Order: sequence, then C-alpha cells, then structure tokens
Amino acid sequence: MRNFMLVGTVISSVSVLACSSDEGETKRGDCSSCEPYEAQGQIFPAVEVCKSSTGSSIVGGVDLLVNYDAYVDSLEKVTTCN
Repeated sequence: MRNFMLVGTVISSVSVLACSSDEGETKRGDCSSCEPYEAQGQIFPAVEVCKSSTGSSIVGGVDLLVNYDAYVDSLEKVTTCN
C-alpha cells in the first residue's frame, strides 16, 4: 500500500515538474540513492532509482514508466538524493 501511495504522490509531482523550466537542470548519473522520509504521517524507506535505457525510472526492478530525472526531482522535494 505504501508503494502505491508513494508512486501516486510522485506521479502527481512529476506532472507539475514536467511543465516546469529546464533552467538550472542538474546532471546526475544512471542511479540515485534517496534517503528515507516521512510524508503525511507515514515513513517511506530509502530507495535506489535507476535510469532505464528508455530514460524511465526503475525502482526495485520495476519500470515505473516515469521519466528518471523528473522522478528524482520530485523525490528531492521531500528527501535528499545523491
């Protein structure tokens, strides 16, 4: 259930980010490790997000079909990723 809430939250954030400007865009590697965080009273575990060959995000071996950079950008709104 937590994963579905996380994905839903992130997808809605990605929708907003997809329309934002690319100015100051950060360059990152093919994988990012994000720290655990708390949102709406729930704790979400640390996660490693990797970029697929098509540019989408892979979390736990599952292709989320969400742009990698947009997904990590949205996670960085609530936690630290490196």
